[in-house]
Formats: sequence, structure tokens, C-alpha cells
Amino acid sequence: KLIADQGVASLTMRSLAEQADLSVPTLYNHFRNKNDILEGLASSGVDRLEEGLAAASDAGPLERSGRLVELAVNLQTSDPDYYRAMILARSETSESRESTDARVRAMGLDNFRRALSAGLVSDSLDPDVLADHVLSAYFAAAREWALGSISDEVFRAKALYAVYLSMLATAQGSARTRVIELLDQ
Repeated sequence: KLIADQGVASLTMRSLAEQADLSVPTLYNHFRNKNDILEGLASSGVDRLEEGLAAASDAGPLERSGRLVELAVNLQTSDPDYYRAMILARSETSESRESTDARVRAMGLDNFRRALSAGLVSDSLDPDVLADHVLSAYFAAAREWALGSISDEVFRAKALYAVYLSMLATAQGSARTRVIELLDQ
């Protein structure tokens, strides 16, 4: 609530303790600093992505890749004040995002590897590089959205294009046609 109402800059250990009706020392027993709190908040968002992706376990790797992006965009656009503040705060420091970024990257990489195992994509490009590209493109679109430069719809389109164009670069056979269909949606 503090972040959505007043932005991340207003988040201090004291203000959070007051909002949670805790003493400041009690809060420090659970978190070392503000970055730990931001990481915990981001981690809970990634938990929600993992749960949503697990629910789509019957989908193929191409669809799962798009589903992951849809889940992330839907999560962030569902509470724009909160997530815009979080995205902008996290883009200012890499300190509080390494573990959550690694978890999101791992989900995307898993989808690329599933597509490779299923013969949907070739191994002509390194899946690690593709996963990094998609994550970077997603975060660039998220930052644009957080700054108010693009709408929710454009954010979604840019994020989906990142994943599907990366898949298209290595798609083979009928998977190539399927990725083009997904891009056209």
C-alpha cells in the first residue's frame, strides 16, 4: 500500500513498521534493509508467475512461453501504481533483483529447452542467449510502461513479440507456422 500510494522512495523501515503496526526492531529481525523488502515483494510476484505457469503445464512450449509473458504483464497491469513504482525502483539498482530475475529467466529458458527437446526449434542459437534477449526486451518494455510511455496493450504486444520473435528465429517446420500464428494474434 505504501508503494502504490507514495512510491518506493517513501518506503522506509520506519514507515513500513508503522503501516504494519510493528516495531522497527521487529522489522529488522526479518529484513536487513529496504532492498531485502523489495526483493521479498518481487519474489512473491515471481511465486505467482510460477504458480500460473504450473497451471498451464499441459500447454506446449510455444504457448507456455507466451503464457509466461501474459502472466507477467497481467500481474503488473493489475496494480499499475504499485508495479510501476516497483519497476522503476528495481531498474535503478541491480542489487535487489538478481535472484528474482534468475528465477524468471529460468522459467523462460525451460520453455526454450522444452521446445528444443520437442524438435520445435533448432539448436542454431544458444537457448541461454535467447532467454537473456527475451528477459532484456521484456524489462525494456516494462520500464517504458512504468514511465507511462506506452499503454498496457503496447506493453503486452512488445513483450509477446520479444518471446515469439526469439522463438521464430529458430523455429522449424510446423512450429514456424504456429509461431507466426501466435504473432498475428
